[in-house]
Amino acid sequence: MKPELEIQGDYDNKNAKAARNETERNNRQEDIKSIIKRGLRIKLDCEFCKGPIFDHPYIFRFANFERFFCCTDCMSGYKQKHAGRIESIKRKFAGIE
Repeated sequence: MKPELEIQGDYDNKNAKAARNETERNNRQEDIKSIIKRGLRIKLDCEFCKGPIFDHPYIFRFANFERFFCCTDCMSGYKQKHAGRIESIKRKFAGIE
C-alpha cells in the first residue's frame, strides 16, 4: 500500500510544479506585454551580411520562422545559400515528411 501513496505524492508534486510553471509563464507574458509598446525601436542585424538594418527590414517568412535583412540582395543570397534547409523546414512544418 505504501508504494501507491508514494506514487500519488509524486503525481501531486508534478501537478503542483506544472501549475507553478504555467503561472510563471503567464506572468512573463504579462511583463513582456507591459514593456513592448507601439513605436518601440530595436536594433536588428541582417541575417546574411550581419550589418545593421536601418529603417524597415526586409522580412522573409517561412514555416514558423522570420528572418530579417537589410536589402533584397541579402535576402536573395540567404535564400540561395540555405535553399535546401528552408525546403526541409517547410516540409516538416507542413507535415509532409
